[in-house]
Amino acid sequence: MNLGVGSRVQHPKHGQGVVIGIRFDTYLITFIDHGTKELEKDDELIETLYAENVSAEVETTSEVKKSLLGILRQWNGIGEIVPLG
Repeated sequence: MNLGVGSRVQHPKHGQGVVIGIRFDTYLITFIDHGTKELEKDDELIETLYAENVSAEVETTSEVKKSLLGILRQWNGIGEIVPLG
């Protein structure tokens, strides 16, 4: 599970902050005293004070590929090409 935008965190070096952005493997956190920092999601020093918009991350690239292909097939307006004969 990943923290969502709006989650409040505590870090021993940077102090209290709020998650303002999420990237593939990092959080973009604005800290009260130290401004905006980009920290790794697996940083053990990040303590969650209040979790907001918690969601499960897509686990594998094959799931991402299936999802993307489904979206493209739905919105491209062309059916799949099937050879005849």
